[in-house]
Amino acid sequence: MFSHVYVDAGLATHNLGARAPALLAEALELAPFGKFLYSSDAFGLPELYYLGAALFRSALSAFLCASGLEEDIYTERTAARLARMLGADNAKRAYQLGDQMLGRRERAGAPRPARAFAGWLAASQRTRGSRRNQDSLAAGEPPGGLYRLQPGFV
Repeated sequence: MFSHVYVDAGLATHNLGARAPALLAEALELAPFGKFLYSSDAFGLPELYYLGAALFRSALSAFLCASGLEEDIYTERTAARLARMLGADNAKRAYQLGDQMLGRRERAGAPRPARAFAGWLAASQRTRGSRRNQDSLAAGEPPGGLYRLQPGFV
């Protein structure tokens, strides 16, 4: 395995629409979790950025719930760690960004909101029939939260 090679499925995600969860599941079966990067692969229209983030978030939620939590392959803590890795941490490591992507609250040492990587949790709660968590991600918000996106990183 080459240490400098990573994979993302951003270009295909917004072109596939409802089939994005199948694409993401296949990509994550082939690539190590530590080598997969989130991307919206959007350009031009602002709606494409939103669509890429929304499709990735729903596909990742479906993957983590269906292939992990429901089959007891990994715990909720592991699912949260995977969401954080795939949504932001792998890119920060690959591009050597360190804390450059952290919001002002995190740099100042304020506690991180629970909604920062709770997108998969909202989906798992809906499948279990419980009430939607008020701290879950808004539609289209990428794992890691919108407040973490800095100008120039989109």
